Amino acid sequence: KAKISEIVRIVSGQIDPTTEPYASLPHINGESMQAKTGRLLNNYRIAKEDGVKSGKFHFKPGSILYSKIRPYLRKSVIVPFEGICSADVYAIEELDKRITPSFMKYTLISPQFTTYANQKSGRTRIPKLNQNQLFEYIIAFPPVEEQSKITLHLDNLQAMADHLKATQTKTATELDALLPSILD
Repeated sequence: KAKISEIVRIVSGQIDPTTEPYASLPHINGESMQAKTGRLLNNYRIAKEDGVKSGKFHFKPGSILYSKIRPYLRKSVIVPFEGICSADVYAIEELDKRITPSFMKYTLISPQFTTYANQKSGRTRIPKLNQNQLFEYIIAFPPVEEQSKITLHLDNLQAMADHLKATQTKTATELDALLPSILD
């Protein structure tokens, strides 16, 4: 077990997204992350296309992004490219060697962490988890080999859930088409 502050480094020092090379990098915000799945959506654009003007954080490929706004939405992703992120997103770049990036991502969207984050973020109109609150969370982690097995299992469960959702959508569409023909 360890406090998050002991095992990660969060990017600090905002950059100006209107200057190069930052203006030409992808801009990731909370809306670019799918809730509860750990998936990055394809709805992001480069910074100059988004028209961003306020300070942002620069991240490297392999960074873990966590949306600190409305923690109950459970949004965290691992980004495979360089980019900039909203100031409402923590960019985690360095992990202790005892933690895999996937395990950290799944921890940040876990029900246990979300319960903690919701309690700490207060009951304001827009709940927000501050960095000190994030850093105080104590994460329990098994050896790296076991973390890899756990995250592979979670990835497989997510793939099965995706398949079931696709099948459900297809079945609903077929039923919608079948009902009028039965009535005819």
